[in-house]
Amino acid sequence: MRIGIKSKYLILQTAFIMLLLLSPSLVQAQDEAPMQQENIDTDEKTKTDLGLKIGFGFSTLSGTGLENPRPYFGYAIAMYQRFHLNKKKSFAFQYEIAARFKGANFANGDSGYSKLSLFYIEMPLLASIKLNKSERLPSYILFGIQPGLLVKSTLAISESRKTPSYFDLPLANFDIAPVIAFQFALANRVGVQFGFKYGLRNVATNNFNSGNPKFNLKDQPRIVPFINPGVNVRNISFEMGFVF
Repeated sequence: MRIGIKSKYLILQTAFIMLLLLSPSLVQAQDEAPMQQENIDTDEKTKTDLGLKIGFGFSTLSGTGLENPRPYFGYAIAMYQRFHLNKKKSFAFQYEIAARFKGANFANGDSGYSKLSLFYIEMPLLASIKLNKSERLPSYILFGIQPGLLVKSTLAISESRKTPSYFDLPLANFDIAPVIAFQFALANRVGVQFGFKYGLRNVATNNFNSGNPKFNLKDQPRIVPFINPGVNVRNISFEMGFVF
């Protein structure tokens, strides 16, 4: 069952509202946690970190299916929880729940398609290794896998770039990508993270292992250059975020 355009917009709005409403609570929880647990053993009260990440990134779509792709600027908001697996807090497991915009711009002239925008709900599952011994300004390398659910997609033609011409495109609803990231502390409880993700799935097909075409818009005469059915289209993104 496909999700209608209005329903997808409602999901998008609800996701952002929930994350924005939760963000003050996350920051407050970080400040209050030591006070609430001051009578608990030190090892116990440092087992987990809960926080917020706000960021942006440049993404594009690789493969043979779309002509003349260019970088796309998008933004994201996420909440995360990190579970420390040893007393030195040098090794940890971290998961995130993120809402992210990505896609690609295209240089196809005034009459060609110019912008494909995608909105995903993502859940990175990451291992975290501490790179230095500093307690106040730690740095980490993070790596793992990220499942992603496509909530909304739009395609714009250059003549009407500000207003998308096509909605609810026939793209795969699910994607998965390996993740590599580096995180550096800027101050106490404030850090910056840089990451790279490459989609493993061809989002232009309706089945992971088959070549069944799904990105087939050949019946839409306004879409030029022609988009062939059964093509290869994958998400690529370089991301930066501020971690609180």
